[in-house]
Amino acid sequence: MVGLPTAAAVLVGGVLLAIITVGAIISLIADRPLTGPAVAPPEPTETPLEVVYDQVTRRLSVQELQAAMPGKPFSCDLEPRTVPGAFTSAFECTAWVHFDFNAKHDDWVAATGLGVLEEQLRTGQDLDAIADATFSALAAQSYDLDDVTVKKKQTERLTGVAPDGKAVLVSAEMPVSNKDLPTKYDRMLVAVFELESGRHAAYFAIRPNDSKTDVVEAMRISAGTVTARK
Repeated sequence: MVGLPTAAAVLVGGVLLAIITVGAIISLIADRPLTGPAVAPPEPTETPLEVVYDQVTRRLSVQELQAAMPGKPFSCDLEPRTVPGAFTSAFECTAWVHFDFNAKHDDWVAATGLGVLEEQLRTGQDLDAIADATFSALAAQSYDLDDVTVKKKQTERLTGVAPDGKAVLVSAEMPVSNKDLPTKYDRMLVAVFELESGRHAAYFAIRPNDSKTDVVEAMRISAGTVTARK
């Protein structure tokens, strides 16, 4: 299992640090292809947009949205991936919090990155609704929502890091109950940005509540670099 996104203290003037948490972290590995006869793909409605990563500067960007990804103990993807139902292009960095913690050899990680929203998440909705839909889509990638309770969910407009009205932050705690896992809850952050081009992208951050100091600090520093201003 791979973790995705929380670090909302710096994004919201000190809130991102408290907001970086998630456990059953979001898998950015595409699902197995469907079986059946070949079908011609639909005509694209707009030019594909991808996340760009500079390995030298650790700078991750989608048009004007950018952030410096955390250094050690985090490791990063080699290239962008698709997250079905959420992102057409996404890139993440992860750090172990609990390695090989059960008989299935699962890992529990902290994660952060950027993603370009799939078209169905942003059609005919205002930015608050788009952010909420994106949060739900990422949570669905991570948890069985029939068994997981979302607590302390908050939605707020971000100021400073983007033009007024162009960024919305959704955060929540996801209680964890697993006898093999010391983590008690994860905190998940998704900040959705409406870019100058009219496209939408999201910054995400996730960390378990018992993440070590080096993980928390690396995410805090990274979160402080998020900006959607040219």
